[in-house]
Amino acid sequence: MSLAKLNLKSLEVTFNSLADQTIQHLPQLRSLEHLNVSYNTGITDSGTRSGTMQGMTHLKKLELRGLKKVTDASYEDLVKFWYLTNLGIRETTTSVECVERLKTAMPKTVVFK
Repeated sequence: MSLAKLNLKSLEVTFNSLADQTIQHLPQLRSLEHLNVSYNTGITDSGTRSGTMQGMTHLKKLELRGLKKVTDASYEDLVKFWYLTNLGIRETTTSVECVERLKTAMPKTVVFK
């Protein structure tokens, strides 16, 4: 079944084995407003930098909690989520400085660290 046929508003796939190559399928979920991929240790800076999720402009809330391989190197790509109302990056290895830069660059987004 194609993911595009699902009319999901919220998807939580936490504590699973999602990886960078897995998330490339998520943009098919065109009605998705809340995505939680927390604690999927296979998602790294490469996954956030791929541009895959940034095209999901219908998202309002994105949870990346516990993704230890998401670092300050993802800053330039995280700011491309300017359309979010909430961005959760708790328990990632992003620095306080990076979070402050995100908050400045994304004034309409609540950034949780």
